Amino acid sequence: MSNFEVWAHVQQQQMRFFYSLTALSFTILGLSVQFSPKYGNVCPYLLVISWFVLLKSGLVGGWRLLMIPNLHRLDMESQDSRKFIKDVEKAESWPGPVIGTPPSRESVQQAKDNIEKADSYKEKQEKKVSWTYYIQVYGFVLGVFLNLIFVTVNYLD
Repeated sequence: MSNFEVWAHVQQQQMRFFYSLTALSFTILGLSVQFSPKYGNVCPYLLVISWFVLLKSGLVGGWRLLMIPNLHRLDMESQDSRKFIKDVEKAESWPGPVIGTPPSRESVQQAKDNIEKADSYKEKQEKKVSWTYYIQVYGFVLGVFLNLIFVTVNYLD
């Protein structure tokens, strides 16, 4: 297996994990809301806080799932621009005659500008996506934990 195949496999597994975690957040939230006790609540605020945390975890997970393909698209665009610049530089250093119309300096400069813009935007988005990972995972764990505490306290009452 090449490094690229291993990396692609890891990416697939990560995406499956994030899909599952997002779906599980909403599933546990729905079950918690549906089967919440109607009366005899010892601490209803704990249950509402756990609902809010699970909802936030699910929404952040959904937003994160929307942003990851955008990051891959930006990466592919910058790689295409880098390949274009590399090909132009290789063609310019070629000792023989150039077949066809060589690209203009403006198009090369535009490709360089596109790389800078894509890289700066990608860095900003990667920071947001990395923070959402922690919000999603720890929010899920906290929501489930608060839900379990509520169920335990309500059962012991």
